[in-house]
Amino acid sequence: MHAFTFTETADLTDVAVTHIAHNPFAYHLNVATLDATVRATGLGEHTPIEVTLFEEGQPIATQVIHARAKQPEQSVRFELVPRRVGPRVVTIRASAPPGDLLPTNNER
Repeated sequence: MHAFTFTETADLTDVAVTHIAHNPFAYHLNVATLDATVRATGLGEHTPIEVTLFEEGQPIATQVIHARAKQPEQSVRFELVPRRVGPRVVTIRASAPPGDLLPTNNER
């Protein structure tokens, strides 16, 4: 077994979507909310980060948050109104800044 840990230092830059809180069921033509937690470390204060909601690979909403040194985790709320019945894939993705340590953790 190998264990690796990363510390939050100024020389490590990473943006990650760490959690999405949602109801697994959404009802046709009713508003469903998705609350995403985005963590940004190693970025300059107030660096903009675009957070986008995708439905079946198509962007449907974008919000911009700004990195904060004293508050690395921030919440972003999206509202989604299902226009058709049936399962679908919904993704939340945060933009990757230059030098992002692990760009694969930028979406869930």
